[in-house]
Parts: sequence; C-alpha cells; structure tokens
Amino acid sequence: MLGGLESCAMRLSAKLHFRPAVSRAALGRRADKPARWLAALLMTSLVVAQPGPASAASTVPSVTDPRYFAGANVPWFNWGCDFGCSTTNGVSSAGVHSALADGFARLKSANVHAVRWWVFEGDAWQINHDNSGTPTGLNPAVYTDMDAALALADQYDLAYDFVLFSGPTAIPNKWLTDPQQRQHLADTLAPLFARYKDNPRILAWELFNEPEWDIANNKIQLAPVQATVKLLTSTIHAETKNAVTIGSANLDGMSDWGGVGLDFYSPHWYDPMNSGSACAPCTDAATTGGAHGTGGAPIVLGEFYAGRDVNAAQRLKDFRAKGYAGAWAWSLFSDHTGDKMAIDLGAVSSFTSSLAPAPDAGAQPAGPVAGPDSAAPAGGGQAASGGSTSVQLLANWVSPTYVLPGQNVTVYQDLQTAADTDVRMQFDVVDANGHSVASAILDNQHVSQGAISSVSGAVALPNALPPGMYSVKSGAYSPDGQKLLVGSDVATLRVDALPPTPTPVPLPPDDNSSADT
Repeated sequence: MLGGLESCAMRLSAKLHFRPAVSRAALGRRADKPARWLAALLMTSLVVAQPGPASAASTVPSVTDPRYFAGANVPWFNWGCDFGCSTTNGVSSAGVHSALADGFARLKSANVHAVRWWVFEGDAWQINHDNSGTPTGLNPAVYTDMDAALALADQYDLAYDFVLFSGPTAIPNKWLTDPQQRQHLADTLAPLFARYKDNPRILAWELFNEPEWDIANNKIQLAPVQATVKLLTSTIHAETKNAVTIGSANLDGMSDWGGVGLDFYSPHWYDPMNSGSACAPCTDAATTGGAHGTGGAPIVLGEFYAGRDVNAAQRLKDFRAKGYAGAWAWSLFSDHTGDKMAIDLGAVSSFTSSLAPAPDAGAQPAGPVAGPDSAAPAGGGQAASGGSTSVQLLANWVSPTYVLPGQNVTVYQDLQTAADTDVRMQFDVVDANGHSVASAILDNQHVSQGAISSVSGAVALPNALPPGMYSVKSGAYSPDGQKLLVGSDVATLRVDALPPTPTPVPLPPDDNSSADT
C-alpha cells in the first residue's frame, strides 16, 4: 500500500510539522469555540450572499506554468484559525494581515508566485454539523478570510494551492466512511469551490496532507479515503476548472491515488529520504511517475527543505532538470511551525532569476517539418546524436492545459548539449490518431555547452478544433529541419467545446418613433 516506510520513519526526525507549536492562548481557543463561532457568525452573516472578489483575469492558472515551479509553504500563520477566525486571528484581522503581507512581499522580491496554504487544518471546526455529526455548511467567516487572502494574492502576484485537511483522521471518520456523510461533506464544500471558480489566484485544491500516515498506521482504511478523494475531486471538477491533488508523504505514496481523478501529484521529500524509491533526487519525474502509475501527470514536490545549510538553488535546478513540475519549499513562517525549517529566499531568488522567459516572439505557427501528418516523436528526453554534438531534452511544461479552440498554448522546453550548437525546436499538438493539428517552429535556437537553455513557443490551436484530449510533443531538429535529434512527450491537453453562440433577442419597437416633432 505504502512503500518506503523506513524512509518515512526517518523523516520524522527531520520534520515534525504535524505537531504545531501551540501557545497557551491558542490552547484556550478550544474551550471558547462556541463563543468564537457565534461572534464570527454575527460579524459575517451577510458574506455568503455576496459574490467572490471580481478579477480582470479569467484564465485558471496551470501548475505546469514555470512561474509556479519555485513555491513556498505558508503553511499556516495561526494553526486552525487562518480561515474562519476572521477579525480574531484570521487572515482578515489587522495584525495577521500585516504579517502575511510582510512575508508575501519577501516572496514577491524573490520572484516566488506559488504558495501552499492550509485551510481547515486540525479538527476543521469551520465546517458546521448537526447533532448526528453530519456536515451542514461552512462558517461564513471562512469567506471573509478567503477573500482577504485572495486580495493579498492580487497585491503580491501569488497563486495558491489550498490544502483542505491536515489528514484523514483529523476530521470525523464518518465524514469519510459513511457514504451519506461523505456526500454531505462534498455538498458543504461545493459552494466554496463554486464561489472562487474563476479566480485566477487559485492554482489548485489539495484535499489531504500526507494521508498515507493515517492509512499506514491503521487509523483508517485506504478505501474510504480513496472514495472521499474521488468524490471531492469530481465535485471540484464539476464546479471549477481548478486542478486537484493530494500531498503525499513521499514519492511512494503516489501509488495510492491512481484512478481517483487527480490532475497532478504532490509528494514530499526531505533529506532523510536519501535512498530507495522515496528519494526524489535519486530519480526523475518520468521514472517515478511510471513506477507509481501516475499516467504522465505532472509531479510537484509539494514540500522540501531549502534552508541556508543546503544549496537550495542547486536543488531547484536539479529538480527542474529531472522533470518535476515544481518544488515548494517549507516554510515561510518557520517560527509558527514546530520544526523551525526556514527558506533561504536569497538562494531561491537566484534560481527564479534563471527561469524561462516569456514566450518567444519569434515562434511562428507552421506545419510540421517532416510532413503533414507527422509530429515530433516521443523520445523520453534522452540524448541523441546531432552531427558532432548531442542534445538532451530536460524538463518541459505546457500552459494552460485546459483550453478552447482558437486559443494559444505555450510550450516550455529545457535542453542541454555537450557542445555549443544551434537547433530548430518544434512543438506539436497531436490528436488521438497521431496527427499533428497545430505546430510552432523556433529556428536558430542557440544552446551553449553544458548550460541548461530554456525555449518557449506559442502554438495557435485551430478555431474548428474538435473537443477532446490531445498530446503535446517537443522535438529538437538540425538547423535545417531535416533531421530529428531528439523528441519528447510534454503533456496532455484538454480542449473543451466552445460555448454555444447566444441567439440574438429582437429589440422591442421604439415607442418614441412616432412622437410629434
């Protein structure tokens, strides 16, 4: 069920964030919970009737966008209180809001745009329930704090991965094991998802943090957790276009979540996991994804250590070269977690400054080099000989991965060569029959010896492209385009149908048309 348990056990000595630092005042909050609920309800009784904050942007961000590769875990400012305590230690309270703004300003200075933030950690008291324990609704103060958090994201150019629950058994077991209560849980959370469905500051919803611990320790069986994950994932997909993931305890935990509908995988890695199948630096995303049945979905390292006593910039470079879609350091407010693990933001900044630039304006949509029905073939990113040099394709991304006909998708590709060389890069969108339906060609891409070079190009999708699933492929060719040096699969692309064109409604006759002149 969960491999690498020895590595997981070693991890305990390095990171104990599941035991947060709790002050005497925080312990007192448990005793006055009913009073806190009542006060929050009175202060925010109208919030659920109001729409979520409007935003000029409408594109849902994709975890494969390289802007979100280097991220940071908040993970909480006040345990169990950020979302729901409102003006008493919630995000919307003046003191917490100011402290968060200070931390987020530091992230912005380091060019960090992805933030992983826990929402209902602990007993999830913000979820109201009846006398039988069945979920009935959310405390409206959650929306007050969520709106404040998203306003901060607008101010500091962030996108959030919101972690719903700190673990399966942190919340009542019946919410997972009883099918009716499980459905009520999904129905209770659906308005939260729907309220923010178009907000471009939500990168993903993460359902549980490290659920494999509870399962491995026989606190709960795997099946009801899988059923809950599947139901909540389908609920989010029905309400939004946001991605859904699970924060696995390590790479081996990914095996538990095949077939439940996740959009990407988010295992954690820490230094004690330095051998075996749980060792993220010892493998690459394609290899570990294949071993654990991820179906080629992106893999983000949702937690890793990036302190000053390690070379955090090099770790990020290595993870990127190994094909991971992201690596999010633990933690921004290290004085609020028991492990005190801080992020070397200077090192992170040195990495983010080298990320891929904006899409190359010289990328021209074109037909495939090798013929109308061909595309850059998959090659697993391996090196291939190209005359006197060799080319290796490394990490790659597509953004966005959910599109409409006529839109552009941007493909990002890292590559490396053994000697200075020029290549022609080609990106193809390929249908289920292997035929290229859209391409972009970038001529004269120079790659310096030993350096990791990043290229990107926008592929324009046809206006009449049928909806469905497509593959995106990348290929490096000789400068004249006659010889494929190496090719790689990049991602799966979902093309949705265009919304129907509304039928014009005739205007009523102008009552003033016959007025006296």
